[in-house]
Amino acid sequence: MRKTILLIAAVFILLAPLAAQNIHVLKPNGGEMLMPKDAQGNPRTFLIQWAAKNINQKVKIVLLNADGSKFGLIKGNRDVFPAEYLWPIGQTESGPAPAGKYYKIRVATMDNSCEDVSDAPFVIQVPPPPLGPGNVFKKKLSVNVNPGITTPVPLKPDLIVCKILPQILDKSLYLQKLQFRVHNIGKGPSPACSVWIDCPQVLGPQSVKPLAPGEFEEFTNENAKIYWAGADIPYTFHVDKDGLVAESDENNNVLTGVLSASTSESAKCSDGKSHSIFKVTKKW
Repeated sequence: MRKTILLIAAVFILLAPLAAQNIHVLKPNGGEMLMPKDAQGNPRTFLIQWAAKNINQKVKIVLLNADGSKFGLIKGNRDVFPAEYLWPIGQTESGPAPAGKYYKIRVATMDNSCEDVSDAPFVIQVPPPPLGPGNVFKKKLSVNVNPGITTPVPLKPDLIVCKILPQILDKSLYLQKLQFRVHNIGKGPSPACSVWIDCPQVLGPQSVKPLAPGEFEEFTNENAKIYWAGADIPYTFHVDKDGLVAESDENNNVLTGVLSASTSESAKCSDGKSHSIFKVTKKW
């Protein structure tokens, strides 16, 4: 009887770690817009991240189509920790994934006994046309045939990015939502572009709609959640990092700062001015 009890106890001890195995995909987890190349044609990367518990074998990272079917293997037979992989966006062992489509990421053990998939699809964006002789703006020489009549100067947009006061979602878990706005403070309309975010748990481009003069777009999506464990967290916003918008001022597009668990950073804009921007009611 004693041997039977010991045998049963041994079985439970052996099975317990298996039952507690867990993998959870953190990034990308839905809604991200990843661009494989910048305007200069340089490849870009994205940090795939996951959480793992009681995994004692190697894992593989797989790119899935939006319907869950396999597109290709990103990386196989790699250690589960560190639980991240710097991915050249769109690249797999089966070749590059077509841009303009939606995908998911699957992280699984090599024997497929434990796995997790992105909660919702993300998109690989079509990269901007590379800069070259055919895309370089050429200034035309104009002759004023009517002296005394001035030619009006084209009105240009001017984009800035502003961080709003952080919203505390759960003080005990140090959980914040990072809210921000992209404003057009110029005199001309701005075409669609993107704002790049560099902050833990929030990384990569966010699409910005066309903005008329004086308009702004506010971002408060659920992907913009910041977690910390008592340490200060630096952040950087860079609107129109690809240089697709011809602005009247190209030197006020970057906003940097630090989020702290102990102090609250005030709202601020990348041009260093307040100009009552947080009282504006006109938005998308």
